[in-house]
Amino acid sequence: MNRFPPLLLALLLAGAIPTAGAAQPEQASRFYEDAQGRFEKNDVAGAIIQLKNALQQDPKLLPAYVLLGKAHLRKGEPGPAEVALTQAVQLGVAPGVVLVPLAQSWLAQGKFRELLDKASADKALPAQRVELLLLRASAHAELGDAGAAAQTLEGARRLDPRSAPIAVAQSALALRAGNLQAAARSADEAVHLAPSDPQAWYARGAAAHVGGDSRAALEAYSKAIGLAADHLDARLARAGLLLDLRREAEAAQDLSALRKSHPLEPRSNYLNAVLAARQGNAAESRARLVETAKFIDPIPPEVLGRKPQLLLLGGLAHHGLKEPEKAKAQLDAYLKLNPRHAGARKLLASILLAEGDTAAVLTVLERAEKLAPNDPQILSLLASAYTARGNHHRATAYLERASQASGGSPALETSLGFSLMSAGRTDAALEQLERVYRKDPGQARAGYALAVLYMKQGQPAKAAQLAGQMAKREPKNPAVQNLLAVARAAAGDRKGARAAYEATLALDRDFLPARLNLGKLDLAEGRPQAAAERFQSILKERPKDTQAMFELAAIEQAGGAPLRAIDWLEKIHAIDRKDLRAGARLVELELRRGKTDRALALARELDGLMPDDLAALALLGRASLAAGQRKAALAAFDRMTVLAQYDAAAQTGIAELQMMAGNLQGAAYSLEKALSARAEFVPALALKAELELRKGETAKAGELARAIVARHPRDAVGHRLAGEAAMAKRAYTEAAASFRAALALQPDTRIAMRLFEASLAAGERAKAVGFMEGWARSHPRDPAALRALAEAYLRTGNAKAARATYEQALELGEDANLLNNLAYVMLRLEDPGATTIAERAYRLDPNDAGIGDTLGWALFRQGRAEDALKYLREARLRAPANPEIAYHLAAALERAGRRDEARREIEDALAGKPDFDELADARRLAQTLRREPLSGNLTPERSRYPGDLSTH
Repeated sequence: MNRFPPLLLALLLAGAIPTAGAAQPEQASRFYEDAQGRFEKNDVAGAIIQLKNALQQDPKLLPAYVLLGKAHLRKGEPGPAEVALTQAVQLGVAPGVVLVPLAQSWLAQGKFRELLDKASADKALPAQRVELLLLRASAHAELGDAGAAAQTLEGARRLDPRSAPIAVAQSALALRAGNLQAAARSADEAVHLAPSDPQAWYARGAAAHVGGDSRAALEAYSKAIGLAADHLDARLARAGLLLDLRREAEAAQDLSALRKSHPLEPRSNYLNAVLAARQGNAAESRARLVETAKFIDPIPPEVLGRKPQLLLLGGLAHHGLKEPEKAKAQLDAYLKLNPRHAGARKLLASILLAEGDTAAVLTVLERAEKLAPNDPQILSLLASAYTARGNHHRATAYLERASQASGGSPALETSLGFSLMSAGRTDAALEQLERVYRKDPGQARAGYALAVLYMKQGQPAKAAQLAGQMAKREPKNPAVQNLLAVARAAAGDRKGARAAYEATLALDRDFLPARLNLGKLDLAEGRPQAAAERFQSILKERPKDTQAMFELAAIEQAGGAPLRAIDWLEKIHAIDRKDLRAGARLVELELRRGKTDRALALARELDGLMPDDLAALALLGRASLAAGQRKAALAAFDRMTVLAQYDAAAQTGIAELQMMAGNLQGAAYSLEKALSARAEFVPALALKAELELRKGETAKAGELARAIVARHPRDAVGHRLAGEAAMAKRAYTEAAASFRAALALQPDTRIAMRLFEASLAAGERAKAVGFMEGWARSHPRDPAALRALAEAYLRTGNAKAARATYEQALELGEDANLLNNLAYVMLRLEDPGATTIAERAYRLDPNDAGIGDTLGWALFRQGRAEDALKYLREARLRAPANPEIAYHLAAALERAGRRDEARREIEDALAGKPDFDELADARRLAQTLRREPLSGNLTPERSRYPGDLSTH
């Protein structure tokens, strides 16, 4: 979602009744409840005033922002509506709650791309899916994305099959997808449903036109024009068809009528230019092209961005006018909105090639080649560009030919090694570079690359040995000494590394990499203050040194000060927006603190600056997922799969991302590429086993796990996966044995918890609990171990022991989740002190829906339903799919006297097949509410709930 400056938000909230004193959440809640009532009675103006009052009292009241956005929409104010709804999401409202009203605001403002990017249909609430599909279809249609719009409308049509407008839209969009039969069927249905609708006849004409039935098309267009003489699209289509049929005189009549009815219509002017050229009137043709350009050029960029077809038309017009700069600008802008349009890419590339800008040609055509790999014009343009650049051979294949032609030039063979590395063929690159280095040890580039490859492959000792040989040959080269230090540090020889770093600085005291690496070595040795002082000294000499800033950010993050880390990273970003490492860390930190909009904006910026960088794409995909934009995430991951080629490590990482996004087929494809490059690559084999488990292929997963164990018996991953496969087939004793073997090789609390679960499932309850108690005793300073033990106690019904264990874990440090779990246990024990603990958790993390729900429910159980509503409403907005939160809110609403709203919430809570601890209580509440009349007494006798803490 877009961010809005505080001033704009303040202006939107201006005009509310001023109140004195500090913010009062209770007063804000009362204003909100009054606004809700006014909105339901269609007193929109009054509702807006009360909502502004509520937000003056409590600027973080989530439900107020949501209702304010809906009220502005109802009033016909889409801009203010967007501001309020966006703020709601930024503060933590689940995107699905406000997707439809936000999409309505974007559509009303012409922000079609924003609608499609941010209003993801798979994140819509079920009841809103149809409406959102129609909104998305409208946006796709406005942007000319026929395929996506058709797919969207198919879903809408299934739910409303007798809608003529949907049939018309589906017909037009089916044409763009090339499905002539579907287009004709939809158009015929539209005519059947609405025979007096000119748009239906236009749709029939368009279907016939594209299908090659000129006579039927002309008849249908004429029928549409007969019903509505000023029907622009029908006139334009008939004129274009008549031009195609070489019936220029008849076309001229339509174009003449268009000049009278729509004198500024650029499509009409362009067709007039074509007509004039046909008639040999070059001056008139140029004049019409000028008119077309004159209409388009003054349009503000933000408006053209909403009508990309005008950008394409402008590019065509300026190309015809031999104005390449203007044509390039408009075609480039068009491609930013519609990057998959191969025709526009070809036109732009031809202009760039004529100017000799071959680098830009290759950039433009790289995507075009993927879109149309067999297009002869694209291939011809690519060949011309490479010839002009003197690069007659591409990528690895071309370098291999060059090496053979030169008789094995070391320089070319080294370049081939680098090319193999870039292509992800690590083993081949290693072999190539070793051959080069053996042949000529003076090839320093090959030596550097070899040392780096050794370290990447987990062979730091080999890297250190190689760097040592290089240092003997070049004892006065500080870069070689620094390489030796890095390799020694990677091999665990900190003393040797420090000596090599100091030797580097003795040769050149200003050699920055060594100074930075010494600071990192200080950190590795547990001396963060010394490291910080070293980095600060660098900044005194070089105030804009982003590397030192990055290391200081890392120190702040490790020290539990993420906001100070973000400050450093923001400084780096301001200095160098292409600093991917800093940008990536900044995205990660923003995601951790729930700032998905900021994270996504940063990730998009990085991707724009480095469109083919795997790390940038990974960030874009993860940020898109966090923002609820799964389609965009999958597109990013798919691009990564293509770019990574056969790099086993990269493809394994991509597969993991695909699995995170739920794209199991994409993950399987990436793993197939990884294993085809390195058949014994354990991370890929392990992830493939996990993928098979996700797919329910237990036998295949078990087979893979056993194969890993057989080849790598000292690696815990195979044993752990064997345990997971056994768990999936309910062989719990076998699973416990595998987890025990994994734990012996890799002491890890997560594996310990799985061993506990396997033992418990095997019926060994006492043994399972005893094991977890022993694990926690042997890891007394590990909060994760204590948390696992507490969960074990809860699983076995020992709430008192769970409480004591959570309290023990909290002695190691305040943690919101631990506090929340403790509050939950205390609620189970009917301890009124749960509210105080829940409040502490909420102060630490007010954006967590579960924590807000716990606090709201604790307040409710104390008889404070009005106070509970604020937290439960917010939790509901943050986690709309959670049935337990819906039940808690329904209970609080019922007690507060808002039975109609309570009835809606309890129906949501019980929809589908919910499963939560208080399901029986929820069903009883539903029965009570169903028996009561609508709009009941607003001050009812307080109802009773199990474990009501107000009685304590």
